[in-house]
Amino acid sequence: MQDLNGVNIRTRLEDGDLKAISELHGRLYSDEFGYDHTFAQHVERLLFELEDLDEDRERFWIAEMNGEIVGCVALARGDEGKARLRFLLVDPKVRGRGLGRKLVNLGVDFAREKGYGSIYLTTQPNLANAGKLYISAGFELECEREEAKWGHTLMEQCYSMKL
Repeated sequence: MQDLNGVNIRTRLEDGDLKAISELHGRLYSDEFGYDHTFAQHVERLLFELEDLDEDRERFWIAEMNGEIVGCVALARGDEGKARLRFLLVDPKVRGRGLGRKLVNLGVDFAREKGYGSIYLTTQPNLANAGKLYISAGFELECEREEAKWGHTLMEQCYSMKL
């Protein structure tokens, strides 16, 4: 475990973690962006696809404070052997402590350590702070495309970085 201003980060998945992470995503994206219930269902489905990840090449980082999950990120195998950063989330009650940056850096460092040649992620421009964080970490915006999902028409952004 790593301590960051009262927040501990662990890499071992425990019973109930994936459900708690999907519920946190659903609650925060509903509260902050008005996403409907299908977003939490989408996240839960994607999370459970990673339940049996290859620990030699893939990893979750789960941030906890007082036994409650307050953030996370995952690194998974992506398309064409690239690494994919997924599920970055920081609960508003712990924002401003550098947790998002720490989680992104952990994912990027792990991808480098495991010999991935590049890493990519997708996000939306309404997550402006996340976009700034990705750029400051060395990612570059590669593409944008409009999609209708979760009760909204959204712009999806693709970021990538050579490692």
